[in-house]
Amino acid sequence: MNNSNKIFSITWKVLLAIFLLITILVAFYSINEDQDAVISTFGTPSIVEDSGLHFKIPFVQKLKKVDMSVRGMTIGYDEKNQSIENESLMITNDFNFVSVDFYIEWQIVDPVQAYIHRDTANDILRNLAQSYIRDTIGLKELPEGLREIAEVRLEYPNETLK
Repeated sequence: MNNSNKIFSITWKVLLAIFLLITILVAFYSINEDQDAVISTFGTPSIVEDSGLHFKIPFVQKLKKVDMSVRGMTIGYDEKNQSIENESLMITNDFNFVSVDFYIEWQIVDPVQAYIHRDTANDILRNLAQSYIRDTIGLKELPEGLREIAEVRLEYPNETLK
């Protein structure tokens, strides 16, 4: 065997060893306690794994970690406590306008559905919460004391009421 064949043989073996090492490293993954993993085989969700060390088939199966912890969302106001009028302004059964802001907490219970709807889940949740609150507020009449505050707010919208 001449030197060029030896160099080719050694290079080939080194590249194969590097490929096998990377494949083994990519095959194992760990999931934290507040996460679940959705394993998709050729793009179709097929396995749900909970916390711990797991194995997947490299280059065939893809891993998507899903946060299973309790999360929250503000509706009607932003991070600076500034009102968002198109979210917070609602009408009551007696045709008075009220500004309602609230905070909802939610948690994923089905990681496969969360994986499938990952692009639209927050918008769907926000729309459902707003719709439910608007429906609930729309069925109620504004109590007399609150009606006076609402009337003052309509006259002086930039004033802070105490």
